[in-house]
Amino acid sequence: MKVILKKFVKGVGREGEVVDVSDGYAKNALFPKKLAVPATKAAISVYETKKKSEEMKKKREEKEMLSSLYELDGEVFEMKGKANEKGKLYTSIHMKDVKKALEQEKGMRVSDKLFRSEITIKELGDYEILLEAFGERGKLTIRVNAE
Repeated sequence: MKVILKKFVKGVGREGEVVDVSDGYAKNALFPKKLAVPATKAAISVYETKKKSEEMKKKREEKEMLSSLYELDGEVFEMKGKANEKGKLYTSIHMKDVKKALEQEKGMRVSDKLFRSEITIKELGDYEILLEAFGERGKLTIRVNAE
């Protein structure tokens, strides 16, 4: 019996593959566990359409990430924070705060996957954040000044 796998099944195949398995294995193991569906023409066309839309989504995401990387590479982004006289911030700045500020000021969507270094900023000064997307690399400098 030909089936379309909904998930990876060890020794059988990967998600989305059309594989030939015995009738008993399909009816007693794969179908009850919702690991596969019968490979009808309608089911195959649904999975092909789903696969194409996922590929298009991946390409769009890749394009957005690369454009964000190129736009941010080498840039100095300034943020403000309340600090004491020694330069220590009262509230630390995390990557989610940097991402949110970039989205608000630049008006661009920034993916979490773009940031390769996870830092917590606790003092005034300059901090380098490594960026990476699909083999391309860059650096963004965060300059934290007192309010």
